[in-house]
Amino acid sequence: MAVIEDALMYQRAVRLTYSPSYHDYREHIFHPHYMRVYNGRQYVYGIYEKEEENRDRPFVALPLERILSASLTRDVDYRRGDAAYYEQQMRDIMGASPNFKDPRVLDIVLRTHNQTIHKLLLTKPYHHSIREIKPFTDELPGIAPAQPGELTIHVQHTRELDNWILHYGAGIEVVGPKELRTHIAHIIDDMNMRYKK
Repeated sequence: MAVIEDALMYQRAVRLTYSPSYHDYREHIFHPHYMRVYNGRQYVYGIYEKEEENRDRPFVALPLERILSASLTRDVDYRRGDAAYYEQQMRDIMGASPNFKDPRVLDIVLRTHNQTIHKLLLTKPYHHSIREIKPFTDELPGIAPAQPGELTIHVQHTRELDNWILHYGAGIEVVGPKELRTHIAHIIDDMNMRYKK
């Protein structure tokens, strides 16, 4: 959106109409600080003029396609942001924005049960922290079965992390931490219940 790009370039606040849920429309004064593309979707990061609209979050992330209209303001003092700060905030997440309620960064161990998935996660890593800790061992017919591999990833727990893990189905398994393994198991149990009906 050209108006947002101009606002970032000229450091101006914008008056925008935003739809957080596709059927609800709200007007805000917004101070854009940073833009980023995640998973093919473009986001603008910044803060609302009214503190209560930020809801105790240090910043908000708005998908551009949900901004219905935007115009530069002339009567609002721009509140500056630091792009380096946003880049640092994005380092340890999978997703558009951090988990503000629980910002802990987890050391997650994943077991791979599929050689193709194991290689894919290493050759096209979804996050810069993915590392191999145990290689996937091919089956030796008549001698030994294939042995699963293990990878580690260092990120916050976000909804996008859940979706990424579930995307690979039975091909990967969360080994730890236990709380994440239990969380993913509950999601799978809920899915099983739906398909049993």
